[in-house]
Amino acid sequence: RMHACPWCPMQCARRHDLRRHMATHTQAQRFLCVHCGKGFTRRDVLHRHL
Repeated sequence: RMHACPWCPMQCARRHDLRRHMATHTQAQRFLCVHCGKGFTRRDVLHRHL
């Protein structure tokens, strides 16, 4: 069963992944890149960006 995001077309097979995705719509971008200023809702995505 696919879990659909109520705010965009994203669908996830696992509920955990959908919850993590939904944070992109609902949480402030707490993790900022010191080089370019881009914000991220998750630390691991910031580290991938670097």
